[in-house]
Amino acid sequence: MTSLDPASLERELTTLALEGADWAGLLARFSDRTGLPVSLIGVHGEPLVMPTGDGAPRALSAGDIASAFAQSLAAIELSTDSGPATGMPVLSGTRRVGLLATPGAVEPRRVALLESARTAIAIEGVRRDTLRQARSENASQIVDELRYGSLRNPGRVARAALKFGITLDRPHRGVVFHYRGPQRHAWATAVAWLPTPTRMSGDLAWTVADEATVGELVRVQTRMQGIVGDEPLRMSVGASVRGGEHTAASFRSAESGLGLLLNRGDTTLSYDDLGAEQLLMELSVEQLHAFAARQIGPLLGRDDLMTTLRMWFELDGSRGAIAERLFLHRNSVGYRLGLIKQLLGADSFEPTRSPHLLAGLQAHQVALAMETFAALPTDDHSMTTPSPST
Repeated sequence: MTSLDPASLERELTTLALEGADWAGLLARFSDRTGLPVSLIGVHGEPLVMPTGDGAPRALSAGDIASAFAQSLAAIELSTDSGPATGMPVLSGTRRVGLLATPGAVEPRRVALLESARTAIAIEGVRRDTLRQARSENASQIVDELRYGSLRNPGRVARAALKFGITLDRPHRGVVFHYRGPQRHAWATAVAWLPTPTRMSGDLAWTVADEATVGELVRVQTRMQGIVGDEPLRMSVGASVRGGEHTAASFRSAESGLGLLLNRGDTTLSYDDLGAEQLLMELSVEQLHAFAARQIGPLLGRDDLMTTLRMWFELDGSRGAIAERLFLHRNSVGYRLGLIKQLLGADSFEPTRSPHLLAGLQAHQVALAMETFAALPTDDHSMTTPSPST
């Protein structure tokens, strides 16, 4: 290793950082001056800056990262496929920036040189956070305008959206994410992975994406789930629309879809996967409840009968399949179906009548979904449901 004075190197790198050098430039200068290959690994084990030479780790396990930050500011020895490496945690206040890593066992000279880079790396981390926050605030504004409708000229809104890669006169969709687990910092980090303009509030995050990006969001959701841990991270994709004046309707369908997801216990739903629910989402909660009451009113409040009716439609009327799904005896299923006929009429399951029951059941489910979404905790919450038609 070089005989370079670590204090002198720290001043040099700090000056570079203050002049605007990014992480890659700072690590390149570090390697050039010390002869040590080095990489910067993120707090979830992902590479923030690829190695400047052979031997430096490209990525690390979450366990290695956790162990490193458990040591506070102390260096830690890492075991990699290429042999031992030295890891040096970098913090900015209480914020974990990442882990500097270079090949070789922990020893005083190597540790001193890595320490000389920490201030510069932290400075660039603060700058990135500031830029990300500014972009996030602008992104939040455009997402809110698209969710609620804007008082600005549509052309100005379209130009603002274009800065984030969203062309409003092409097909695009509103998307809603939901996470209510305990890993709040991880949830915020996961939302930061989204490649689209995002508005985050409490357990919810809204974004808007063009058709090509929607498929990418499905893959990003898997990555986000890995960040937050076991508690489900849900994603609901709204209707495809064209024109900024229709984006609010897409968000509304995504919000209703999220309510369906929560009530069903699933994690991903697209508006395109729905049937009659697409039409029912155009109605208000009041209209839906009124329609459901007309079709299946005597069953409302009887969860056992409502579940049996839903299973009857989902499983094509097979009593055996219903019994297996609900962990009931076939005779118990028959008894419940008999009660439904008593309450709704002997012809309830006839081809001419059963579509009415299905529509009433679906209207009830969509109304509950809208109410479920509206009840979610958030710092800035509103679900714009359509006004009752006159």
